[in-house]
Amino acid sequence: MTFTTQAYIIKRRTYREYDKVVTLYTPQFGKIEAVAIGTKKLLSKLSGQLEPLQQVCVQLTRGKGLSRIAQVVGGAHFFQKFGDDLTSIVWAQKSLALIDRLVPWKESQRGLYDRLEKYFDLMLFAHDESASVLMAPVLTIGFGWQMAGLLGYKPIMTMCVACGVRIGNFGAHFFDIAGGGLCCAKCLATKDLPPTGMELTQTAKQYLADIVAKPLDFLLEYTGTSGEFITIQNLFDRFVQYHFPTYVNQRS
Repeated sequence: MTFTTQAYIIKRRTYREYDKVVTLYTPQFGKIEAVAIGTKKLLSKLSGQLEPLQQVCVQLTRGKGLSRIAQVVGGAHFFQKFGDDLTSIVWAQKSLALIDRLVPWKESQRGLYDRLEKYFDLMLFAHDESASVLMAPVLTIGFGWQMAGLLGYKPIMTMCVACGVRIGNFGAHFFDIAGGGLCCAKCLATKDLPPTGMELTQTAKQYLADIVAKPLDFLLEYTGTSGEFITIQNLFDRFVQYHFPTYVNQRS
């Protein structure tokens, strides 16, 4: 049986003498692996079409084990589009690494695939506007937070994770990583600080709340300080390490 799907090329690994196994992220089938026969041979037509940082239309043939890549048609070659913009390339690779580390195998997440498409559209926009140094990190970490939400770990920013009381814009600034969201001042006053938490400034808290609730386009308007962004980035790293064991196990 042969079928065709869009896919992002996540990574490749050696498989037998001349073949490679390619990790694909697709809208219909989620994250899957497929064998690319003969791609290590010098005259292979498939080899250059299966590099990471590409969105392609791929034809797959089902087998007893892994599916086989029969053909690759067209696609968006982001590595070429970014050119010598190393900032965009490095951060775009980080986004694919997050897909590799956090997304379960063979679970269709159309919303996440669409979000990944939007992310690359915005990355190309930032590149075209010569704004990659500022925007590539912001877009990537923002995408990471939204991906965690789509996978069932959306940070709780409007109520206390301990008692459920509603938190306003100027309420709690402590983020309980294990609890998955903000913890109110009353709960913090009556018990020890959760060991897996971080204090946030008012601006950082509002920025994270906006990341969780608003479209990715919002991030193009980011005007926070580098210190606030580093706080959100560090919190994200600790958040996914806690809630996604595969992130820790697969880190390079």
